[in-house]
Amino acid sequence: MLDKVAIITGATSGIGRASAVKFARKDYRVVAVGRNQTELDLLRDEISSGCGVVKTEIADLSDVLHIEKLVANVIDEFGRIDVLVNSAGIIAMGSVLDTTLENWDDMMNINLRSVFYISNKCVPYLEET
Repeated sequence: MLDKVAIITGATSGIGRASAVKFARKDYRVVAVGRNQTELDLLRDEISSGCGVVKTEIADLSDVLHIEKLVANVIDEFGRIDVLVNSAGIIAMGSVLDTTLENWDDMMNINLRSVFYISNKCVPYLEET
């Protein structure tokens, strides 16, 4: 099944990391996306040692240019996208009184806006199965 391609955002920890490993074990070519190069390298080494295929991409999903470049890179290299797992997310702990507008905007940009935009860019390439 190595013709299937899965993009996993938030792949440096938690659900995103577990999803990347699981898809690799199911013989998908995984594009693991995150902001921490060290964690992406560790993930790449783990997946590669288990005979999986993984490509890592550093991206700040709050930046639309990063999303556009990511999707273009995946299409250029693999020619398709079969799965998109939107797992990237951040949280600023605090109450309505001490959460700054900047913190709020950061959370909304990663947790909502980026999900919409990367989905918007990937859906035209999703293969029907």
